[in-house]
Amino acid sequence: ACYSRDYYTEGDIMINIPGLDEAVTGFRIFYRCAVDPTFDCPLGPPAALAGLGGTGTDQDTAQPEAAFELRQNIPNPFNPATRISFVVPDGGAAISLRIYDSAGRLVRTLVDGYEPAGSREVSWYGENDQGRPVSSGVYFYRLTAPEFSKTKKMILLR
Repeated sequence: ACYSRDYYTEGDIMINIPGLDEAVTGFRIFYRCAVDPTFDCPLGPPAALAGLGGTGTDQDTAQPEAAFELRQNIPNPFNPATRISFVVPDGGAAISLRIYDSAGRLVRTLVDGYEPAGSREVSWYGENDQGRPVSSGVYFYRLTAPEFSKTKKMILLR
């Protein structure tokens, strides 16, 4: 038999099933938090990332705004690769740029060491530290340096 796809999503159907409406609504909020940087997300960062000291907000920085900068990855969502840009202030610094999954587990370390002053860009190809592809989902990338820490969200769609 041949089935034609109708215009309803699974969420549209499941929201009418008692007990699933809260899950569907929660997923829709979570998804919008992940993909819409203008959305005032009511959710905090995952508990494991909160333990790292990050909230994903501009108040994370202890230095002046112009000192360090972490930019939104491009493209986002992405497949198969994305670029992450950041700025290191005058004098350079020992920094780390790491990627975490939505549970706060370390997935990949992209930079770990001294970087001279200036703009930098690194690419991530959706692989973990062992070179294996990771699954689709929301990931967080975190730039840390002495007295600085900032986290941003990105989405990998396979």
